[in-house]
Amino acid sequence: MVEDPQCGTYLPVSDAIKATIQGQQHYFCSKKCLKEYKKSQDK
Repeated sequence: MVEDPQCGTYLPVSDAIKATIQGQQHYFCSKKCLKEYKKSQDK
């Protein structure tokens, strides 16, 4: 299980959307959370 850093949802790695952001691997429950997380990191 991995935790979505945007919304805090736990989900299996196999169901997660994987993204490398600033050299670190992150796992998201949805494309929406990924987009919101990227937007918050740009600030």
